[in-house]
Amino acid sequence: NQTICGNVTNCGICSSGTCNVTGQCVPQVPVGPVILFSDDFESYTSPSHPPLYNEMNAKRWTINDQTFPLQNDDVYLNRSKSFAGTYSLLIQDDAQVIANVSTLGRTNISVGYARRTISAETSEFLRVAWRVGNSGAWAVIENAQSNAAWQVRQINLSTAASNQALIQIRY
Repeated sequence: NQTICGNVTNCGICSSGTCNVTGQCVPQVPVGPVILFSDDFESYTSPSHPPLYNEMNAKRWTINDQTFPLQNDDVYLNRSKSFAGTYSLLIQDDAQVIANVSTLGRTNISVGYARRTISAETSEFLRVAWRVGNSGAWAVIENAQSNAAWQVRQINLSTAASNQALIQIRY
């Protein structure tokens, strides 16, 4: 499961409410977190590539699975190791999945996810990182080593994640 949240901010142009991306005032929304991106991996129709990758791309995911041991075989839905519901997303070997999220008009961005790192060798780990835009250095959120139990993580990102057309979260 993966959720990215942010608080609504007033753009300073409106006397009350907030501004949308075109600068128009919209009514004030309730104070508190707003879910900007979420995926429980339950709505996909295919458990593996290529249809799964196409479906994930349509939901603002980027999948990088290009080398060892074969191309396009290291990200798939798994029934036997789910956190909640029927499926979890299994990422193995060198593969990565990247969530693409707009935080325009939002502040106090946080990332929440449930993860389980099993069968990892001592030199292997799950690295979670984020960045602004689609290029440049990644800021590491977590390096998780092998752990058979599910763990839920909630991490606040720096203020640099606020009000951005694109931030990326990489798993």
